[in-house]
Formats: sequence, C-alpha cells, structure tokens
Amino acid sequence: MLKNSQAKIIAPAVAFGLLREFLSNGKLEFTDREIRKCYTSAVSDLQRYLGHDVHIGAKYYDAYGGRMSRYGALESTGHLTYRLLPLFTNNAQALIELMPERIRQHIEQRLGVVPLLGDSAKRVQFASVPEDFVDLLRNQIDKTPANFEIISFAVLRVHLERFACKLYRDTRTSAHDAGV
Repeated sequence: MLKNSQAKIIAPAVAFGLLREFLSNGKLEFTDREIRKCYTSAVSDLQRYLGHDVHIGAKYYDAYGGRMSRYGALESTGHLTYRLLPLFTNNAQALIELMPERIRQHIEQRLGVVPLLGDSAKRVQFASVPEDFVDLLRNQIDKTPANFEIISFAVLRVHLERFACKLYRDTRTSAHDAGV
C-alpha cells in the first residue's frame, strides 16, 4: 500500500481506520459514510502521531473503498458498501501496532527532513551552521522530485518576498509553504 502512495498516504490510512473500528466493536460491514468517518479519524490520529501533516491526509472520495479491494482489504457487497476481509481482520492487532511507525518510516524515507522543516525551531537548529544547512538541502533535494519542488519553491519564495513579490505553487505535493 505504501509503495503505491504517490502524493499522499491514503490507502494505509483507510485500512488503519477500518481496523481500529473492527477491533473496537467487531464491525465487518462498512458503508462509504462509515469509511469516510474512519479515514478522517485515522488521518487525524496519524498526523498527531507524526507531528506533521505532510504526505498524509487528502480529501476523501467515495472511490477509496473500492480501491481497497486491490490490497485485499475490502470487498464490495453492494453500492458503496464493503466488507473487511480476513486477510486484514486475522492480523488486525499486529497491523494496528505496526502501521503508524511504518508510515513514519515511509514518509521519512521518501521526504527526508522536509516534514520537519515546518517547525521553525527545527529550521533554526538546522540553519545554525550555514554550510551544514546548504549540504542538508543539497542532500534532501536529490532524494525525490517532490523534495526538489518543495525546497526550490521555498527558497525562491523567500528571496522574491524581499522584492515584494508573491510566488504561488500549484501542485499535488504537500508542504507548509502556502502551495495550492
């Protein structure tokens, strides 16, 4: 699931929410509205766990329930109704314990320190030695195209603001830089 997550962690968040609901009350059948509620709750809890919202939490669409069948998590039982499958229910407790940390590892592997740059105290700490900060940015830019986009945009935005110019970004990549 994580490997197929392009811009946001969606399927793992859906699975995490549904498994928590299953463990709390044994629920196996879900409507789209219930999946949305589980997803929203899971995203909120995962963002709290991670300490940021970069790469996690996207607008919910009713297609997410149907897409979970490709991972063996849900099967359709009717129009926008789904059943949680044994592959996930048999391992629910282990998955619930594993998923938050695995999601953290995936985001760190994919985006490096970029999510930490949303915290001004961390930025100041990283920038305390200018040469080290430039090296850090160089290494992070090379990690992924998303990192290149986020870091390049942030640098350009800061410099253009000195000339009373505003730079906007339109992208699917999430960052704390007022990108759309």
